[in-house]
Amino acid sequence: TIHVGVVDPGVGTARRPIIVHAERHLYVGPDNGLLIPAAMQEGIKAVYHIENRKYLFPKISRTFHGRDIFAPTAAHLALGVKPSDFGRKIDDYVVIDLPKPRIVGNSIEGEILYIDQFGNSITNISEEMLHKIGIKDGCTLKVELEGREMRLRLVSAYGDAEVGEVLTIIGDNDLLEVSINRGNAAKSLNIKVGDRVRISLAEGRV
Repeated sequence: TIHVGVVDPGVGTARRPIIVHAERHLYVGPDNGLLIPAAMQEGIKAVYHIENRKYLFPKISRTFHGRDIFAPTAAHLALGVKPSDFGRKIDDYVVIDLPKPRIVGNSIEGEILYIDQFGNSITNISEEMLHKIGIKDGCTLKVELEGREMRLRLVSAYGDAEVGEVLTIIGDNDLLEVSINRGNAAKSLNIKVGDRVRISLAEGRV
């Protein structure tokens, strides 16, 4: 599978266009760290600088590399062109240092990674990590968020909670979210990106 990612505020600058050859997939996009976290999940085999203009649009604009570089590259990869045919292998690609959660005793310390359009506040704590401290659907969690302490249910669906109830849920990216059923958790609880969060198992289950 070939994935094209174009979140590219550096378009038109000296930042390089790259192909990341991972164990199972190919990733095409800018060398700004965007592609690396996903590729690292499966293992990176090699990264190539896209330089061979044979496979690109004849005229490359300063503002539309998604059309002029990345889309043609993905198309040629799909036709069987090897990643190494696009340019030289590089080792100094950009890696974003994302915050990592950690287990401390019977709790997990993490932070809010981002907030979606509905106000769901997504942490960097994975379902797999929750399982390591005995947390699964149906548990009641002790959630400490920037000095505020709450006891929230971990539900498997928003519909399992009452309307207006503050809850936790595993989102489609397998990360723990703090949400409100039919509400905006970020606004109601004044949650911001970067807020620190500690998760542990509260007494009892629901």
